[in-house]
Amino acid sequence: MTDGVLEMCLAETMPLYKIIPLIFKYKKGAHLSHPLIHFQKLTKGSIKFEKELMVNVDGEIFTTDFLDFKVVPKALRFARVCDYRKK
Repeated sequence: MTDGVLEMCLAETMPLYKIIPLIFKYKKGAHLSHPLIHFQKLTKGSIKFEKELMVNVDGEIFTTDFLDFKVVPKALRFARVCDYRKK
């Protein structure tokens, strides 16, 4: 929480028959080796999606096709959610 690093886990679209076994791997912490799961540690970045997706940032759920972020170590524990479509 205070190390200034964001751990981002992205899952590619997959059929339900692949998701169910992945849930059990997730519970054991073994999901990161799955070929459709991507994990990175970041301090800042921008993500441009091909289409609008539903995302969750610090508990706020919204749809967007763009995210721009920067992690500030030991800052207050919340994110400012912007309407990225206005940029």
